Amino acid sequence: TNDTMHLRSKAGRFQMDNHSSDRVIASFMEESPLSARECQVLELLAMGYVKKEVADRLDISYRTVAQYTESIYKKLQVPNIAAAVATAIRKGII
Repeated sequence: TNDTMHLRSKAGRFQMDNHSSDRVIASFMEESPLSARECQVLELLAMGYVKKEVADRLDISYRTVAQYTESIYKKLQVPNIAAAVATAIRKGII
């Protein structure tokens, strides 16, 4: 049996055993730790909107946006919006 997955990239070819490839694929398929609404808030913040503008666009209160933002920070284990956006992009959440 062939227990190696062959992959090709612009840089050339590389091999990965099936167990490792399964883990890589699973990591990409993990569900987002954020709710759909938290993702909406984070996407708008990532686009440069301030919390007040996010609240207006989503027809919710500023306080609700602030609560979503704090929840995002906790779930992504980050201290601020810049880190939240970077982490979300890196993890494929947004």
